[in-house]
Amino acid sequence: MTVLHKTPLGFTLVELLVAIVVVAIIGGVIIVSAAAAQKQARDGQRKSDLRKIQTALQQYYTDQGYFPLTSNFNLSTATSLKNPAGTVTYLQNVPKEPQSAGSDYCYRGQVDDTTVCTDNNDPAKKCNSYFICATLENPATPTSCGCGGNYYLRPNGVSE
Repeated sequence: MTVLHKTPLGFTLVELLVAIVVVAIIGGVIIVSAAAAQKQARDGQRKSDLRKIQTALQQYYTDQGYFPLTSNFNLSTATSLKNPAGTVTYLQNVPKEPQSAGSDYCYRGQVDDTTVCTDNNDPAKKCNSYFICATLENPATPTSCGCGGNYYLRPNGVSE
């Protein structure tokens, strides 16, 4: 007489639980990696935006002999950068912060590295320098640029 053993046709509860845990761990790793990649991409966009603004500011300085006053080039409200007469456009569309609808970018015209300029008609108060600033999500070296950000550029192209 032959005894037939019935082979189970499904998975046991333990096997199913192990498979679910493995899939959940892999999914978690993918989600964390994707979030980190998105932060890095937004930081790259912020740096690119500041370089674009910096290029426009350098062109403005070449033509005018000074940088714009902070009050005349507020990155939160400005839509473009034009000469004082409004006849030459140096930056058609001011870039906005990639994660929000507004702009967390900051521009500050300065007489030197520490003094804010107030009058481009007065040589002692004229904007000979500036800094532009953004807040990076993953800064390599956290610093402060005076208006809440942690990454900035100056006229010589150096980021601090």
